[in-house]
Amino acid sequence: MSKKTTTAYRMIGTGSIVLVTLLSIGCSDDPPDGKELYNDFCARCHGINNAGTENAPPVQIATFQAIRNAIDFESAMFNATDLGTLSRGEITAIADYIRTISPP
Repeated sequence: MSKKTTTAYRMIGTGSIVLVTLLSIGCSDDPPDGKELYNDFCARCHGINNAGTENAPPVQIATFQAIRNAIDFESAMFNATDLGTLSRGEITAIADYIRTISPP
């Protein structure tokens, strides 16, 4: 095998490994953990288990759109820019979690 052919095979092999790695990183089947996300992004103001604090009351309406609106408001009013990094799936997971811990 020539030197050019050997180099080409190495490049193809390395490219395949990189591609497979990138695809596996972006294609996780694990759903977002709503409790973990709530604790990371919401509990500091709305309290552990959505109990409310001096800074913010408990979340009353736990739907995707209600939480998306609250994120937009809080990002603008309180410079909570980290909230804007949440994906649609993560916001849905937070809403689902809040519904499990809030009284009907």
